[in-house]
Amino acid sequence: MIERIKSILRIIKRKIIITPVKNVFTSPVGIPHDIYIETSTVCNMRCVYCIRTKKEFPSKNKFMSLEDFKLIINKVSLFLEPLRKKTTVRFFINGLGEPTLNPDFLNMILFLREKIPTSKILFVSNFNACDAEAYLKYIKAGADTIYISIDSLKQEVIEKSRCGANIAKMLNTLEEVCKTHSDKIVVISVLTEDCAREIKDIYAYIKHLGIRNWNIQLCLEHDVGFQIPVDGLAALRASLDIQPGMTVNFEGFPMPVCVQPFNTMIINVEGKVVPCCSNTTGVIENWGCIFTDSPNNIYFGEKATRFRELYNTGTPALCVTCPLKNCMK
Repeated sequence: MIERIKSILRIIKRKIIITPVKNVFTSPVGIPHDIYIETSTVCNMRCVYCIRTKKEFPSKNKFMSLEDFKLIINKVSLFLEPLRKKTTVRFFINGLGEPTLNPDFLNMILFLREKIPTSKILFVSNFNACDAEAYLKYIKAGADTIYISIDSLKQEVIEKSRCGANIAKMLNTLEEVCKTHSDKIVVISVLTEDCAREIKDIYAYIKHLGIRNWNIQLCLEHDVGFQIPVDGLAALRASLDIQPGMTVNFEGFPMPVCVQPFNTMIINVEGKVVPCCSNTTGVIENWGCIFTDSPNNIYFGEKATRFRELYNTGTPALCVTCPLKNCMK
C-alpha cells in the first residue's frame, strides 16, 4: 500500500511540476517581439567561453554591410507591422563580435531609428574598441540601451576570461559615458568563480556611477555547462545589500528558460535566420536566408516549425550541450 501511494505521488508530481515546464511553449507562435541582427562577427577580444573563440565557422570575421542591414530592416519592418501597433519591438544589433568595430554601425542606428521610430535599439559592447565620444554619438543617434560586461575590476582577473581586454580603458570610457547617460547603461556580470568573489565590489562600483540596472548571468558554456554550482546562488544573492532604485536581474531565481525559438528572430551576419543568439553560426541549424525569402516564410516555415516541435518533445542537435535546455528536463 505504501509503495502504491508513493507511486501515485510521483505521478501527481510529474503532472503538476514537470509537464508544464517541458510543454510550456505549446501555444501558437506569434510575431517575434525581439529581433537580433548580427552586425559584426569581428572582435577585438577572445572570451574563453564564447563560441567565436572556440570554433571556426563560415560567418566568422565578417561585417554586415549597411546595404544588407537596410534590406533586413525594410523586410522586417513590414513583417512586424501588425505587432508594432500593439507593443514596442526590441532590436538587438549585436552578435558574436564587437558591433562598434563595424564602420557602418552609427549609420545603422540612424537608419533603424528613422525607419522604425518606436523601436527599442539595444546592443552589447566591450567598451574597448572605441572611445566615449563614439558611444555618445550612438546614444544621440537613437540607441536606447548599451550593455557592458563587467566580470571583474582587476586586469589580472579579467584577462583570464576576456583575453585582450584593457580594464582601465573600459572603465574610463564607461565613466565618461555615465557622466551624462548612466540611465542608458546596463551592466552584465557573467558569474564565474572570480566574479563571485568580486560581486560586492562590482555592485559598489556601478552604484557609484549611477547605473541602476544590473544583470547577473550564469556563465553558460555550451560544451561544459554552468561554471559555478547553481545550488550556491542563493547565498551569493543574499550577500548583496541591494538598495532601493537598483534593479538586479539575478539568473537562477528561477532558473532561466530559453524561449528564443518561440519569440525571437535572430539574423546572423550572412542573413541566415537561426534559433539561438549565443550560437549564430547557422552551421547546425538555420531556417533560411532573409535575403532570398520573406521573414514570414522563414519564421513560420517548415524548418522553424519542425525545430520548435522537436524542442518541445526532445532536444534538437543545436541544444544538446546547452545547460539552459538541459535544466528544463
